[in-house]
Amino acid sequence: MTLKVNSENKTHYLIRVDIDDDHSVFYLLSLFIFCLINTFLYAFAGILQGTSALLLAFDESEVRKIIAQCNGVLEYIAVSEVIECLPDLITFVKVRSM
Repeated sequence: MTLKVNSENKTHYLIRVDIDDDHSVFYLLSLFIFCLINTFLYAFAGILQGTSALLLAFDESEVRKIIAQCNGVLEYIAVSEVIECLPDLITFVKVRSM
């Protein structure tokens, strides 16, 4: 869908909306209505941008949580490499589970 604005004069706007290659719709709008629609579109774009920013921040927070868990697993692996006997393993598991 394509939106094209042609100004006929200072009080009315002719707007052409191309639905597809074969169909178009024309609207003749007063300056007041055009400004309202334009303001609405800018407000809607701002809402979408804010929502996208919020979702991106949430995603980044989730990624940080995943990275923290991965770092914990890497610490487990590093400690488990030095465990040589079963009592050391039992002590390690008890300390980590508290």
